[in-house]
Amino acid sequence: MTYGIVAGLVVSQANLALFEDLIHRQASFEGVGWGNWFLFVFVPVIAGGLLLYYGRANPDAVERKPERALAASALALLVATVVLRVAVPAILHAGDVLPDRLPRTLADGFSFVAQYCRMAPLAGQGHGYDVAAAVVSAFVMAAAVAFGALAFGHPQRSGSPRPSWARSAGSWLAPVLASGAVGAVWALVGWYVPGGAGARIIGALWPIVFLGSVGLVVGAFDARRAVS
Repeated sequence: MTYGIVAGLVVSQANLALFEDLIHRQASFEGVGWGNWFLFVFVPVIAGGLLLYYGRANPDAVERKPERALAASALALLVATVVLRVAVPAILHAGDVLPDRLPRTLADGFSFVAQYCRMAPLAGQGHGYDVAAAVVSAFVMAAAVAFGALAFGHPQRSGSPRPSWARSAGSWLAPVLASGAVGAVWALVGWYVPGGAGARIIGALWPIVFLGSVGLVVGAFDARRAVS
């Protein structure tokens, strides 16, 4: 959980440091779109996956292999990018939240994606389709972070039998889905956050709570596995 909180601090500070500059130097939809993808998808998935991997990899028991977490996080980033870019505009179009002509380009679409996956409370804005977009986005983001920390696991101990594919997949599938569910719950909770300055203040802390919760879920599954 501590590593999840640290990941949240990294994400929060990166967003605060870069987002204002991105907006004030807004030159094109393309630039802003890819900037939003970098800030609100790339940074949380890569930073969250790597830091949670370090949190669960015991250096006294096994050798840490951060390249495993980096590879898993990169794969999660690719899948999350495609899913979010397709799902969020589709939900918004279904609810007539966006005109048919939007988004204009591939990169422009990530400006709309960023509104719902930036790990900040929605604060009662919009209607049911906005909430649905936020819930789906939060589920995908939390699951992607957990996948990066868990999917490729630790290196095998010498002399230990290689687990079957089904057993290997089962070791990370449950915590990934549980992490996604926790992310979705936080998206629903964010609907009831007060608006205005309250939303901005709480929103600055939201990545810490969000990724800290993912760390708690991952740690709980690791602890249960160690006991069993």
